[in-house]
Amino acid sequence: MDPEIFQQLKKRVCHQHLNKRLKRQMKRYHDTFYNRFRLHRQNFKYSAKILKYVLSAFGLLERGSRNSLDLRVEKRTVFFKYLPPDFDGLRLLQLSDIHIDAMIDSGAHLKQVITQQAFDICVITGDFRSRTFSGNDRNRSKMAALTSVLNCEYGIFGVLGNHDYIESTFYLEKMGIRILLNENVVLERGQAKLWLVGTDDAYYYKTDDLPRALQKVPRKGFKIMIAHSAELVKKASQYGVRYYISGHTHGGQICLPGGIPIITNTNGRRQFISGLWQYKQMQGYTSRGTGSSGLQVRFNCPPEITIHVLRNAN
Repeated sequence: MDPEIFQQLKKRVCHQHLNKRLKRQMKRYHDTFYNRFRLHRQNFKYSAKILKYVLSAFGLLERGSRNSLDLRVEKRTVFFKYLPPDFDGLRLLQLSDIHIDAMIDSGAHLKQVITQQAFDICVITGDFRSRTFSGNDRNRSKMAALTSVLNCEYGIFGVLGNHDYIESTFYLEKMGIRILLNENVVLERGQAKLWLVGTDDAYYYKTDDLPRALQKVPRKGFKIMIAHSAELVKKASQYGVRYYISGHTHGGQICLPGGIPIITNTNGRRQFISGLWQYKQMQGYTSRGTGSSGLQVRFNCPPEITIHVLRNAN
C-alpha cells in the first residue's frame, strides 16, 4: 500500500479496523496464490471454467451471457411513519455488486439505462470490482465512465464489499463517490434532516462498526443504512434504522424457475436474499445485483438497478 494512503486511512478509521482489513487482504492474497489446498468460491479459478464447460455442453452459455445484460429497473415505493415531510418523494438510486471489471460490455448498457432515470441521490452497496486480487487500473477507467452519468442533487455514496480493497476508497472518492467507512452523512431539505449511515463489510472482512457509524446521529433521527450484505439486520433494528439497503447475494444469480436460488452466499435468513422485506419496525431491501460475479451469466434472476421512492405514510 502507498505510504501516503496508509497514513490517510490511519487518520480516518480506527487502528483496529485498518489492521483487521489489511490482515484479511493479505490472507486472501496468500490463499489465492500460495495455498493451493484452500478452496473457496471467490478465488477458486477453476469453478467458473467448470461452469462454463457445463453450460456450453448444454447450449446455455450464450443465453446466460445475454441474460447478464438483461437489466431491469425495479421501482419500489416504500412508506414510512416518521419520514420528515420535506423528504416525501425522495428518489434513491441503488446500484449493487457492479463488478464492473467483469461486465462483458464494460458497463455501456448500464450507463444507457441510468441516463433514462430520474433520481435525487445514488448509493452503491459494495463490490465495485470482481477480481479480488487484481490491480485497479481497469476498474478506475470503467467506474469513472459510469460515475459521469450519475448526476443527482445529493451526490453518490457507497460502501465497500467483500471484493473491494480498502485502498480503493481513494480513487473512488476522487471520481465523486463518497465511501462511508463506518461513517454517516446528513442530508438536508428545507428544515428537515435525514441521516445516511454506511458500514464496512460485515461478510468477509468483518470490519463493520455500527455504533461508530452512528456517532453524532440523534437517537430519533431518521436513518437510512447502506451495507454490502444483510448480516447486520438485527443490530440495525436495535439502533433504530428505518430502512436497510444492501446487496451481496445477487439474488442467487443462477436460480431455478421461479427465482429460487441454488446458492445464496449468505448466512442470513432466506427472507433477506432478494427484494423488499421487513424485520420488526425496520424495512429493508436486498438487490439482485447490477453486475455478475464469477462467470458472467444469469438464469431466472435478471440484474437490476433500483429506484427507491420514500414516502411519508401519515
